[in-house]
Amino acid sequence: MNTPPSRIVESYAGFRPKELPAVFGLLSPRVENVHADKLHWGGCYRGYEGARRFFGQFGADINSTLAIDRLIVFGDGVVAAGWTEGTVKATGTAYRVQVADLWRIMDGRVTRAQFFVDHPRMRSALEVSDRRGRKANLTNEYHNREEMKHSYECSN
Repeated sequence: MNTPPSRIVESYAGFRPKELPAVFGLLSPRVENVHADKLHWGGCYRGYEGARRFFGQFGADINSTLAIDRLIVFGDGVVAAGWTEGTVKATGTAYRVQVADLWRIMDGRVTRAQFFVDHPRMRSALEVSDRRGRKANLTNEYHNREEMKHSYECSN
């Protein structure tokens, strides 16, 4: 692994729109960004354009900061665990939610970033927006457990 874990942590500061170019410097052109589709910005996003769409979608609805408490380095990857906190833009509803991100690295570039979020807490903040009628359809429901099981996978 040529990308040191410290660069992964430093990249979290770059998840602000003006600073995203620094994050893209860590990504492989074939990167996969994966977030469970239990939230409306979930899914599998491929390549630089997919990464732009992914970061743009959740950035359009929430103001968020990340604080990483722990890093676990293994083989070709890094797990970063911590918290995201912020507000839902439509309503000002505050949230603080645990996160764990899995980064896979090959030839010094991130090839896969898989984002795990405490969905019930995040959904709760987003659903307050729905009840107030200011922003609808910010969450998706799973139709069955099988769908939930595969929500962190990218199909070809």
